Amino acid sequence: MRSRALLVMLACLATAIAGLAAVVDAPSSEAAQRTTLDRPRTVGGKVVFKGRAQPRARVVIKRRANDRWVRVAVDRADRKGRYQARTQRPLRQRWVVRAVAKGKPSGRRTVPPAIPVAPPAEDSRTEQLPPTTEPLPPVDLPAEEPPLEEPPVEEPPVEEPPVEEPAPVDECGEQPLKADGTRWQCSFVDDFDGTELDTDKWLVQETWFSGMTTANRDCYVNDPSTVQVADGTLRLSIRRGLEEFECRSPYGNFRTTSTAATVATYQRYSQTYGRFEFRAKFPQHEGIPGTGSGLWLYPQRHTYGAWPQSGEIDVAEWFSGAPERAYPSVHYAGEDRSLSSGYQCLVSDAGTQFHTYAVEWTPTVIEFFYDGQKCFEHEWNATDLPAPAPFDHPFYLVLTQAWGAGTNAPNAETPMSATLTVDWVRAWE
Repeated sequence: MRSRALLVMLACLATAIAGLAAVVDAPSSEAAQRTTLDRPRTVGGKVVFKGRAQPRARVVIKRRANDRWVRVAVDRADRKGRYQARTQRPLRQRWVVRAVAKGKPSGRRTVPPAIPVAPPAEDSRTEQLPPTTEPLPPVDLPAEEPPLEEPPVEEPPVEEPPVEEPAPVDECGEQPLKADGTRWQCSFVDDFDGTELDTDKWLVQETWFSGMTTANRDCYVNDPSTVQVADGTLRLSIRRGLEEFECRSPYGNFRTTSTAATVATYQRYSQTYGRFEFRAKFPQHEGIPGTGSGLWLYPQRHTYGAWPQSGEIDVAEWFSGAPERAYPSVHYAGEDRSLSSGYQCLVSDAGTQFHTYAVEWTPTVIEFFYDGQKCFEHEWNATDLPAPAPFDHPFYLVLTQAWGAGTNAPNAETPMSATLTVDWVRAWE
């Protein structure tokens, strides 16, 4: 009996030791979420930052400037938590940098300047060698002829290649250049880094109070199934084939089986003229009609009358039935649709990859850029309105995901849900 009890006690002790070892060896959740920054690597005039963070987290590289940290580069970690960001190498000043993701900073690293400080001059004194123990035998040297004096040759000065100064940064990141050589100034930014939509910046569209719906009679609702902030992105989702429900509206309730999603900066932020950027990925539907997405600007007030008299600027409209294109458009009274939309703006993988869609709006022309390349511009001449009207008053930002209509209406092959994913939104003035 004693031997059996002893065996039981030893088995329990071995199990406890194994459990303790497992606990010790298991990485803590805090360590797994730690943000790291490897030693920065310089490539030509660029500096590359690599490290690890939480998977899919937005990683911001910041440098120390006087008494504050200033953003110099941004990237998003992949599914394994790896990231890689780059920016212009500092010209003459050494940078102290760190990476920040989900509010968790890494350790600090340094980046040397592109033009290093010259080292101090070496001591001109030479070291005296000790004498040899035995004298060297005499050597008869042939007589040397005096060197010929040649006239000095003037060498052309060597021009050092110019070192590109890094672009200044503000809350929006690197400040883009205007056509006149000055820089745009940040006026609005949302990177969707939290867990909820910032209602100080955005208003969620809801049919029950606005009466707004879609051509497909979808119901705009404010619900986690339609509007969600997660993993550093805003996700606007739609669903169809739901059990029929009553959509409330001040203009009369109606029955529907589908929902839609829109958020806007209405009465929170609006601006006349400027640069506006959206980094987004549209729903992944390979040529199947049924869904439509929009990144656009709309008048804060109907100064010149109801749509389209007061104007509309569509930075990118995407239809799943034609996934290879994202259409920029300018709408106003008297427009020629064949001239006011950029049918040539191709984005072949808009449903599988993030792209940056931008517009620069001035009093004389509206220019559209996809991934930094200009693909369309438009000068307008509205009916019965002198230029620059109707594009001379404040517009707000709108992000929309809805079901399609007409030639892009859902069919039997259309998925029952779709999501527009927005990485960030920025505006400059």
